[in-house]
Amino acid sequence: YGGLTSAFERKSLRQWKEARLNHRSFTVLRHPLARAHAMFCAFLNSNLQPELRPYLAKYHALKLPAQGTPFESEVEFRAAFLEFLKFLKRNLTGQTGLKVIVQFASQTAVIQGFSALYPPDFILRETDLAAGLAQIVQGFGKPLNPIPDDVVTTSEYPSLAAIYNAELEQAARAAYDKDYMGFGFGNWR
Repeated sequence: YGGLTSAFERKSLRQWKEARLNHRSFTVLRHPLARAHAMFCAFLNSNLQPELRPYLAKYHALKLPAQGTPFESEVEFRAAFLEFLKFLKRNLTGQTGLKVIVQFASQTAVIQGFSALYPPDFILRETDLAAGLAQIVQGFGKPLNPIPDDVVTTSEYPSLAAIYNAELEQAARAAYDKDYMGFGFGNWR
């Protein structure tokens, strides 16, 4: 299908689209709780906004081990993830004194943001990705390449299945109510 092109800006994206008139665009939705879990694990592994760790500890009772240090137990990880979800709700509703952290924005807000420039042809759910992509590539007469099972590696932290409970689901619903309602997501499990 060609190589990956990145670092588009408005002008370069417009030029790319004009040069390829038979293009399709899509975005993929992930269940809000699964997405929040992946974001939390990525946050723990990254240096994303380094000032956020001490802020979360001081103002949001979020107990995190030092970067690169594992949690003592799944119970400790679940408690930290729950506090992270509560922080997300406060951040996304403007109750933290911080600007909304773009990486943590709702999928609704992200899609609204890029749709102002060019709306996608397809919005696919992660769980239906293979079928959706097969439909897209069929229109081009191309075979569908295998899709990786999971592009986010979170193996050093407990899986969502290992820590899932109703309290986490409720906190995710509170943080991402627009995604749950707007896209019709039920409980993760």
